[in-house]
Amino acid sequence: MAVLDIDVYLERGQIEIIPDTQSYLKDNVFDSDKILDGWIEKLNPALTAGYDGMRSSGDTFWLEKKDWSNFVEYEEEIDSLIGNYKMLVLCTYSLDRCSAIEIIDVTTSHQFFLIKRKGKWERIESSRRKKAEEAVEATKNWEYTFDAMPDLIAIIDTKYRIVRANKAMAARLGVTPEECVGLTCYRLIHGTEEPPSFCPNRQLLRDEREHTKEAHGETLDGYFTANVSQLHDSEGKLTGCIHVVRDITKRKRAEEALRQSKERLRFALETSHTGAWDLDLVDHTAYRSLEHDRIFGYEQLLSEWTYEMFLDHVLPEDREMGDAKFRKATTARSDWSFECRIRRVDGEVRWIWAAGRHSIDATENMRRIGRDRPGHQRAQTIGRANSPAS
Repeated sequence: MAVLDIDVYLERGQIEIIPDTQSYLKDNVFDSDKILDGWIEKLNPALTAGYDGMRSSGDTFWLEKKDWSNFVEYEEEIDSLIGNYKMLVLCTYSLDRCSAIEIIDVTTSHQFFLIKRKGKWERIESSRRKKAEEAVEATKNWEYTFDAMPDLIAIIDTKYRIVRANKAMAARLGVTPEECVGLTCYRLIHGTEEPPSFCPNRQLLRDEREHTKEAHGETLDGYFTANVSQLHDSEGKLTGCIHVVRDITKRKRAEEALRQSKERLRFALETSHTGAWDLDLVDHTAYRSLEHDRIFGYEQLLSEWTYEMFLDHVLPEDREMGDAKFRKATTARSDWSFECRIRRVDGEVRWIWAAGRHSIDATENMRRIGRDRPGHQRAQTIGRANSPAS
């Protein structure tokens, strides 16, 4: 069969004729992984040059019986992957050289096949093809949803190659979705020559289970949670994963800002010898700062603190007054304060000033007490007695 203007196509590089010793049998060894990588290496320059995709045709006249089983496995693998790439592949076999079992191998490892009998070509579809079409029909809106998702999503094969990336993922990486195809994910995202130890995709390939990881991405410039889930073919064989990355940078920055705010508050309380506590009037739980417990002479934060424990520290002469002031505060809705004397656990007597602000819940009921800002009551040392008060 003649190809018109083949010299022109060859000169432009639009057609390449590659002998089996450079494609299928490198160093006289059949290596399916290297062959598949070779297809991708040919496809990427074509896409970069602006072509819609690549068409390829290979024959099996070179194939020997000893390589048949390996070749069939290769054909099955390329059949399961080829739909993920912009490639059309034609595989040709000689019926005269194939046994009945080998013909069955050919027909079951391809989506459909053409057979020439008595000078006529017939197209025969395999059951796999029909199942694939049913799956396409069932997920006809998937492509739109895939690109509309704000999360960064990529489909990655078992060799860490990006089969497809949605618009959000490609935009974050500074490339187009088409340019992502065939690139190795860890080189593109992490800039490494192998998957990092924390890579959830790496873990999935080991145990075929879903994994989620939170990490900082230098290339993606932010904090992210990455979730990977398995992809299988119709026979249950693992073909890759769906990689979903969610940007949590804003949340992380808010958490860090809150942490710094708490640290500054802790420093302010310690340097001013001010303790903060928050009493819930419903469940009677109290939350305090370390400096609060230090005012009462405790070096470590106690496991619990109750109003009764506070009263036990107040001198008997001031206890009735302090209790009355505090109980009145639980019925009023204005800010409050009072002074009283306490005896620390080391026996030393000190004057303290207690002040508070209330918290009202959505039903207009008083929920919390003891706040000089949301969440806190302040108890400040304003004097020190040289001897116990009489």
